[in-house]
Amino acid sequence: MPIGEQYKPTILPTEADQTQEKTKDVDDGGPEFRPRIAEKLLRFLNMSRNIEAFQGKNAEEVFDNEESRRQFVLNLSLEEYIELLIGINGILRNKNRDAWGLDGKEVAIVGSHGVVWDFPEFEDKPILLEQSLQAAKKMIQENRSLTDVALLLSSTTSALHLFNDGNGRMSKFLLTLVNKGYSKDKQEIFADVLSSNGFSNAVNTGLLQPMIIALMGKEIGMYSDDENDFDFRDAKGNRPHDDIDSGNLNFNEGVSSEQQIFFKKKLKDSFVHMSQAIFIYFRENKYKYVVNDSLWIDLNLITPDLTNESIDGIIALWKQLKRRHVELIIDCIANPNKEDYQVEVSSRGGVTKTQPVLDMYKDDIKSNTKASIYKKVFE
Repeated sequence: MPIGEQYKPTILPTEADQTQEKTKDVDDGGPEFRPRIAEKLLRFLNMSRNIEAFQGKNAEEVFDNEESRRQFVLNLSLEEYIELLIGINGILRNKNRDAWGLDGKEVAIVGSHGVVWDFPEFEDKPILLEQSLQAAKKMIQENRSLTDVALLLSSTTSALHLFNDGNGRMSKFLLTLVNKGYSKDKQEIFADVLSSNGFSNAVNTGLLQPMIIALMGKEIGMYSDDENDFDFRDAKGNRPHDDIDSGNLNFNEGVSSEQQIFFKKKLKDSFVHMSQAIFIYFRENKYKYVVNDSLWIDLNLITPDLTNESIDGIIALWKQLKRRHVELIIDCIANPNKEDYQVEVSSRGGVTKTQPVLDMYKDDIKSNTKASIYKKVFE
């Protein structure tokens, strides 16, 4: 059974029909309608006792205090967790109840130069969600702060993009629910989180992306502490994007046109992880492709050596690297004191200190969030 079908909601509150407007199945209508959608979700929480994960209680009872929130996470199963996320996302997107479900199969974020940021393969997403849930349970058993637990869960849902839309708002809602709790006198906080641009998708793990890419580069030997890093550039120092766009990459005649098109599309759409995959594949003889006595690897020198089979191998590595990206996000939050996750940073006075990746992430969240909303969610 396809995963998207497997996790269509089966046990969801019947009261949801009262909060869902019987309109055509569209998204939330844009930012101007989000306060109304936020109000609808809060009504859903106030009424509902039929969410299986809540075990007959309503949201205020489940998230009333820190201990009850810790117990909620400890008792939560993967199936209950997915159903809860599906319900929250469905309401946030103003979708009719029969259209709720995991639909994040081909999601990507457009970046600079037309490059998009790819997320893990759809079949890997529930596996990674389970990893984050188990890590959260372990953190609670270790008496870690609920803020860290909330950051782990919400950052993972953001990094996975389980849905075609609404992932940022759902992740911010999840962060606030676990960290701050829920009661009727806190509804204003949730309304602000869901409808204001002042909470900058703080759990958007784009804030973590540079650090995670650096960690992955070190793992595969592409980056090192002495700044002698391999990079993909031609003899003139240009990155491969122009060659990809112009079709100047040369393949040997044994590579099918379909494989060439597929390879170039993936390289353009997911350059970071594809370049890492190519590096791994040719790691043993990487210096064959280095130009100008530098550590620049010229893709134009590599493509003539590609075969249909080697492209398949690179694509398999690329899929693994997308999954590894999220695994590192989970691990650096769950285990911030690991040696690998200590980063040297310079202060304003030029003094260098070592700081966990998690602390840098928290600092970035604070600096990218409107102060009034940050105070409501984190303090």
